[in-house]
Amino acid sequence: MKPLKVLCAIGILTLFFSCAYQEDSVAFFIDNQLNETLVVERTPENTAANLISENVALDLRSSESYEKYIRGLKELEVVRFVCNFNNYQGTIESGELYLDDFLLGSFDPNLDHVSVEDPEVLSRIAELFLERTSLDFSFVGESSSTHYLSVDVEVELKGTFVY
Repeated sequence: MKPLKVLCAIGILTLFFSCAYQEDSVAFFIDNQLNETLVVERTPENTAANLISENVALDLRSSESYEKYIRGLKELEVVRFVCNFNNYQGTIESGELYLDDFLLGSFDPNLDHVSVEDPEVLSRIAELFLERTSLDFSFVGESSSTHYLSVDVEVELKGTFVY
């Protein structure tokens, strides 16, 4: 009976000391969506260069809730990444979509959007956001004529924060 009492006392002391030194922290999750629009345009006055290069920043801090808790961001999941093409006019011979230097896909005038669905690619995008919190979305291509294209970028995120 005495060994049982000693074991119980040791167990209670271990439990007390292991809990006494834990940091006070709370883990919580925030779903968020980043939306940005990139305009790719060449006017008749500006037809000298054939290279198209336009970009817009996708910044996690653009969300009020992410801005407030960004220091506690521990994990990020990119659930969905879609680029919608709108108001296409003129001719763009070739075009590619990049997130920083990471190729997401190619522009095709016959499609109305490009959707990134590969889990490995979505995971890589999440890693990039965790490294820098702000990434450049770019359209790079060629055109020898006037053109207009609006690219609406939608990124659906799930963040895990520890505060």
